[in-house]
Amino acid sequence: MYVSIFAWYPHLDGENMAQIFPNQFDTNNHITSFTRIPSHQAKQSYVLESFWQPSYPNSKEVVDEWLIVVGTLKPVTWQSNYNLKGFKEKLSEIPMNERRVVRKNYFQLR
Repeated sequence: MYVSIFAWYPHLDGENMAQIFPNQFDTNNHITSFTRIPSHQAKQSYVLESFWQPSYPNSKEVVDEWLIVVGTLKPVTWQSNYNLKGFKEKLSEIPMNERRVVRKNYFQLR
């Protein structure tokens, strides 16, 4: 399958999502066996870190963030950023039997 991972930070602006994989270091998103991300085939070593964003509301002690993983049977050309409406429209272009979407939320603590 072809895997793409997006990050969504609802407390920043509620609308925008950023693609975090594939990226400039890990360009091959065709997955055929167990794979770690960052992969061992990455052009350069990198890490994916999560941290408290300075723009998060001062009144909050906890915020939720999301990873959205999209697996497809065929390669898909994604933009690096989407608003929610645009992301949903792009997903709707892929037949249901040719995609799988998994959404996982996690929490940031101040």
